Amino acid sequence: MKSNFELKYKFTRKIWKKLHDSNVPIVLAEHLEKASLEVALDKINRDLRNSQYLPSINHGFLGINKSHGVTRFIPILTREDMAVYYYICYLISGKILEKRESIYGGWHIIPDVQQKDDILTVEQIEGYLQDYFSDSVSKKNWWKEWTRFIDMIADLTSRKDIGNYILTSDIANFYDSISVDTLIKKLRKKTSKFGEQIDVLEVFLGFWNRLTNGYSRSTKGIPQELFSDASRVLSHFYLQDFDKRFLEYCNNNSIIYCRWADDFLLFGKSPKKLEAALHKASKFLLSDGLHLSAGKTKIMSRIEYRAYRCIPFLEAVQSNDIRKYEKSLRAHKKLFDAGEIRVDTLLKTAIGHSARNINKIGSYPKLFIDDAIRSNVDLSLTLNDQQIYNVILLNPKPGEIFQIFVRRLESKPYASSRATFLKMLRKHKRNLVALGISEKAQMASIGRIERASSDSVILREICIPEAKRAY
Repeated sequence: MKSNFELKYKFTRKIWKKLHDSNVPIVLAEHLEKASLEVALDKINRDLRNSQYLPSINHGFLGINKSHGVTRFIPILTREDMAVYYYICYLISGKILEKRESIYGGWHIIPDVQQKDDILTVEQIEGYLQDYFSDSVSKKNWWKEWTRFIDMIADLTSRKDIGNYILTSDIANFYDSISVDTLIKKLRKKTSKFGEQIDVLEVFLGFWNRLTNGYSRSTKGIPQELFSDASRVLSHFYLQDFDKRFLEYCNNNSIIYCRWADDFLLFGKSPKKLEAALHKASKFLLSDGLHLSAGKTKIMSRIEYRAYRCIPFLEAVQSNDIRKYEKSLRAHKKLFDAGEIRVDTLLKTAIGHSARNINKIGSYPKLFIDDAIRSNVDLSLTLNDQQIYNVILLNPKPGEIFQIFVRRLESKPYASSRATFLKMLRKHKRNLVALGISEKAQMASIGRIERASSDSVILREICIPEAKRAY
């Protein structure tokens, strides 16, 4: 029986343009040309109509440093499979995602109406991104969701009536632990409108990892792909039944439950009560094959957590008062050096806000950022491309800090950090020249990264050739 499901030109081009501009540019300029894209779409849609679609073997894996050498490898799917996966998740997201007041992370891949954002440009938002791979098809949607989440934390940590204790935890190996069969069953139960699309999704999720599984069907795990928007939609949906049950329990026991993706927050009046709630959460999650991470579970006081999440600093940033911002940054310096706060939040927010106000700030924010980068090797290699450029822009010695990044990339084996730096070169080639970093020096950095990357197929075959092409 033939299917009526097919990809649309406009949507596919948007996803492919995003891939073209990404850390791993698997889409070249010629793939975006109308004739070329139409030929590719015709082949994909013919396979979909004839029920012959099967995911291709992916390009390989990109290594991300989690900490102390622990590396997370994310699959680099083909551009055709990314188009199929994203279009299905885009179509079904409006039917499957439920809005709950304290649950965050379930924004739509691409909104039906793109709203203008008068606060920050997309480039400025990139400077604030907190997670290493929190890149999103719609950065403005990410920004709105993230700021709503932080505003909620700021509000709850300032209230005495809800209790003085906060428990934090997350789901262990979340994406890898999702049951494909359970996910598909939940989707079919939630919506019957997209039966054909869910059939294709089931095939994709069963065989996306053929590089390691061959033709054996995967029954567990969804890909943590380059943007993670599609998998984010599915993972958020996967937890919605749990959210409903657990919210009911928490409401009946005077506990406030909040979630961002797989990160949990519980607010309550005693550690004993919060531990009992987490025990209940563990029982609820068991039916979906999920488990909480003991190593990441902590109980803090409300004040401690407020400081840990840098809420006073973020409030100073939001005030748009430069003196207040600089004073707060100075106050947080000791906490930053001691590792008593989210150091990534403080540094990345300082980078973004300082770059946005480069003509207004004094010398201290620039000195703080320079010192933080020089003294925190691993943290410096978690910056995204815009943040790396902003660090160079803000530095009194742009050429020197540029070379520090290159030396660190040579000494550390993480392909994701190198791919990000190469994207920064492609994107900011002319701006770097204006800062005194010649094209010759930029090209030399590509050569140094290439010589250090003999073990990475993704870098050798995709990222490095595209960086060279930019010159």
